Amino acid sequence: MNSLAIFCSGLALALLFCMGLSAAASAATHRRHQRRRPYATHPGSANQAEGPDTRP
Repeated sequence: MNSLAIFCSGLALALLFCMGLSAAASAATHRRHQRRRPYATHPGSANQAEGPDTRP
């Protein structure tokens, strides 16, 4: 292999590494945002679907 082929293979390897790192970061961000939704307890959230609190 000549030096140009070695350089191009290193460039391709670096590109694949960056794509994998980006995908992992994106998945972590997506998972973090998905887990916050069920815990919303403010008025108007999905937790208020049962109706008003009628306990004494």
